[in-house]
Amino acid sequence: MDNHYFTSVNEINDDQLQQFLQSGLCFIALPPSVQELLGAIRAAGLDFFHLPEAEKTPFRYDKKNGYLNQAIKTNADIQRYIYRDTLLAPPFIAMQTEFQTLKRYFAHEIFQPLAQKIFRLFNLEQHVAEFFDTPDQTLSLIYYPPTPETKERLRPHKDAVTFTALWAPEAVLEANFAEGWQPVGAHPHHVAINLGEALELATGNQLNAIEHRVALDSERERFSLASFYGPNNNLVFTDYTNGKIINPRYGEYVAEHIAKVYEKKVKLSL
Repeated sequence: MDNHYFTSVNEINDDQLQQFLQSGLCFIALPPSVQELLGAIRAAGLDFFHLPEAEKTPFRYDKKNGYLNQAIKTNADIQRYIYRDTLLAPPFIAMQTEFQTLKRYFAHEIFQPLAQKIFRLFNLEQHVAEFFDTPDQTLSLIYYPPTPETKERLRPHKDAVTFTALWAPEAVLEANFAEGWQPVGAHPHHVAINLGEALELATGNQLNAIEHRVALDSERERFSLASFYGPNNNLVFTDYTNGKIINPRYGEYVAEHIAKVYEKKVKLSL
């Protein structure tokens, strides 16, 4: 596995970009102010996830906002709190500014300049404005309770977005590289950037969206924060290299993708 570490998106040259696009994963250093934000959100998130289940379920607003317990049988696979714009549960109400600041940081300092570089590399820069017009972006606070290694879990998958930024002070994922399944290490001072399947398809499969799965840990609880960044749900989802329509509506592609991921859970293959 060949990891790529950068202090910022702006320092990535074309050769390094090509290597990143083939591996599907790189790490971007976080400024101290963002690390502080993430630490504060982590503390508030753990306070929320430690509440009894009955006190968390009222904050499941819908499938796209609020609390979601992705339980499999009697134990939780993972628990999430999903934030888009304004709906915040009581532990987070006072942190509205912090959540919005973090979303802007990921969008303006990572996702948007990275998209410009990738589309320019493939001579598709004329499609950037259309593809990322009013994008859909979420913050997802993710809690991993201690989980037996015999536990069933969601099937390995690629994210149905363009980019995922994952901050994980503890190791929470395994990725399927050329060498096989490898743990994605804990990097409290960096954010991991995963390429999503939507970007892979829109650029004619010229890059490698990373397939991944949850890494199980039977002893420790863990926390991560992910920001998912994709096109507007109403975009006509197109392969820009040949003009072929993948789906008349990007949101329908996402729904179909998620249905496949949740169709069947699989046991850890030891």
